Amino acid sequence: MTRFSASVFLVLLSSAAPAQDAPGTLLSDGQVEDRAVAETHDAPTTVGIDSDSLLPFADAEGEAAEGRALFIAGDHAAALTLLMPLAEAGNPVAQNIVGVAYTEPSGDLGLDYDAQAGFDLLLASAEQGYPRAMNNLAVMYEEAHDGIGADRTERFGWFLKAAEAGYEDSFRTVAEAYANGDGVATDDDAAFAWASRAFAEVGDADATYLMGDMHYFGIGTPPNYGKAYGYFVDAAAGGHVEAIYSLGYMTLYEEGVPSNPPAAWMMLESAAQDGSLDALSELTLMAGSGRWAGYWESDVAARGYCLALDSADYLAELGADSEVTQLCGGLAGTLSSADESAAKAIAQDFAD
Repeated sequence: MTRFSASVFLVLLSSAAPAQDAPGTLLSDGQVEDRAVAETHDAPTTVGIDSDSLLPFADAEGEAAEGRALFIAGDHAAALTLLMPLAEAGNPVAQNIVGVAYTEPSGDLGLDYDAQAGFDLLLASAEQGYPRAMNNLAVMYEEAHDGIGADRTERFGWFLKAAEAGYEDSFRTVAEAYANGDGVATDDDAAFAWASRAFAEVGDADATYLMGDMHYFGIGTPPNYGKAYGYFVDAAAGGHVEAIYSLGYMTLYEEGVPSNPPAAWMMLESAAQDGSLDALSELTLMAGSGRWAGYWESDVAARGYCLALDSADYLAELGADSEVTQLCGGLAGTLSSADESAAKAIAQDFAD
């Protein structure tokens, strides 16, 4: 299966431009029954404390700046030689970096794993107003470390503090948390406000995609497929996989654009090849349900998609009543030995 290039993708989009700024509802036709399922794969999650938390900051000077540069360059031993005394003396930048080193379970950042020591340093840095440390505390509560359990409420609280302190990478996470009620009561207006700020101040593909979601689902703003489609186009042009899936879905189900199954197939296939289980689910329906007659119809392909979805536990997530799960159940045991082998090869293609 082939992915298509950005130039081909943009040509497809130009042939399926929104017919109108049509108000919409949640996903139709029973494909996704509620927002929680729809956003399981759509909402990117911050995972791991990485070098993004160590980028230049105005308060880093002298040895702190030198140590940070060495750490980012991968010379952890030399960096920690400079930073450890500074952290002990209360420098927030040094405390943040040493805290990060302690909280790496593999010990690959120059210090043996010590979650409590790392947490204490990150907290000390955060309490001095250092936004990156606030963000990293949130990540600790997300991941669950030795002696520090996962806590979605604490996670949200620290992400919000980081965002309010101007840490741009936290804006989108806060918006998603308000939209999903993740660690905080659902607040669509706050979700839209933070999503808008992420789009205005960060403007990357993730923030652009999130604005598409806001308009698609009507989170803090009237639902509008036309506006959602426009944001998804921009995010997809930046390589955002779930934006490509969303465009394929809207094109398939005629949501703000004319139905165009061939174009939808290409978008969904591209997104599925890049890991979107939502897109793979729609390919399963296109291949096996008989609802869209075309070259994509194939019980062998549908069975392969089903095997890939099942191996990722996605069918269990959809539930027994979903059309995809029922289709997959109906296909099991119906193919010849040769066709079953071909289906397994298709499934393996997606696993790879």
